[in-house]
Amino acid sequence: MINMLVVNKNADERHLWVNQLIKDGYHVVPACPDLSAFVCALAKEKVDIAICSVNLIEKNAFAVLKATMEFFPRVKIIIVGVMSHETKAIILQNLTGVVIRNTFGVDIDKHWGFSIETGMGQINDIEQSLLLLLDEHFLSNEEAALLLKRVMPQWSPGYTVIGVVASSCYMQAYEAILETLDEMKQGFALRVRFNETCVIMDGSPDEALCFRMADALRHALLDKTRASFSIGISRERAQASELYACRKEAQRAASAAYLYGRDSVTHINYLCENDIEYIYPAHKEKRMIEQAMDGNRQEALRMLDEIFQVVKEREFLHRDLVNKVALSIVIKLNIAAISRAKALGKTQADAISFGKPFLAKSVEEAHLFLKDGIRDFADEMEAFNDLRKDALYIRLVKMKAEKPHLCVADLTKAFHTTVNFLNSAIARNSDGSIFDFLSDSEEEWL
Repeated sequence: MINMLVVNKNADERHLWVNQLIKDGYHVVPACPDLSAFVCALAKEKVDIAICSVNLIEKNAFAVLKATMEFFPRVKIIIVGVMSHETKAIILQNLTGVVIRNTFGVDIDKHWGFSIETGMGQINDIEQSLLLLLDEHFLSNEEAALLLKRVMPQWSPGYTVIGVVASSCYMQAYEAILETLDEMKQGFALRVRFNETCVIMDGSPDEALCFRMADALRHALLDKTRASFSIGISRERAQASELYACRKEAQRAASAAYLYGRDSVTHINYLCENDIEYIYPAHKEKRMIEQAMDGNRQEALRMLDEIFQVVKEREFLHRDLVNKVALSIVIKLNIAAISRAKALGKTQADAISFGKPFLAKSVEEAHLFLKDGIRDFADEMEAFNDLRKDALYIRLVKMKAEKPHLCVADLTKAFHTTVNFLNSAIARNSDGSIFDFLSDSEEEWL
């Protein structure tokens, strides 16, 4: 999946570009209004292509862009807008790899001629996109739907995953599965892990059809291979963003060999008909706590909202179970806080004490309680980090006064930190980015 970044001072145009890219099925990281935010975004986000408006080309822009391209050589930069021949010549001469386009277009491959290559092949390859959806990901429901629609436009909800876990003769088993699917012209196979193959069925297949498919795979493996295997079938889910849960269910059903034996087919409902163990986004809970510890209130709250979206959709959950989910989050956050106790001088803010989750009388009340607690905790951590950034900035100013011509590599080595932390310290105490801070103020390229 290609990750796009829009950098444009014009807010209306910026939103227009972002919306058009999203509509066309690209994943867009948060847009930036200036080059300082652009540098910060490159340091924090995985960006493949940055689309920059010509309205960014002003004093020191070339110095910042050149330094940025040297430090982030994998990012492709496209400058959009009409400019003079002299300015265009300077860009093409000094910024190797930049592409200039007079107007904005969204079809990267056809209109701009970009094809992003990785060690695994093209980044928008079908198997890579399905691998992302089947694994624990951080895409929203809308992003997941757009991604699946882009790579498999003929597919329709709902989705069921059949998981084949082989404990021997892996490639033999994989080839037999592919051959069987080709004969039946049904489903799509993807080897997700070294000993696992997922067959994804779409169009709301009924349980009988899933069993027929799984049974056909079982007979093929017995007839054509010497593989030892187990086959699991997930529940049907309507959203592309929940394919990872289907895969986890299929894995669990396939692993139930103690109950149902090897070389067999098992449906997840045989183990438990009504649970949220597989759909509950534990990976998002983990990220939420990490982001709160880093002082990133916005991302922590976004993860919390996505967790509770899943909880709210499970109408069969009793209120006391929801309260226990909230309590579990509080406990994990307290455990994480212990690691910072020495720095903070205390282990916990009062807003996320243990007793309060039991007082919530609804899912919404439990959600609101956690929102308040995580917001307070993240703000406390951010204040602590801001003190560190202020101290670092004072040292940076002193170092630059002693040695005017510095580079980013010098600073990261000298302070044993990252370009992102250096940049955030500078952005907090000045109007520019780290590359503005290091560039000669009198140097003008235009």
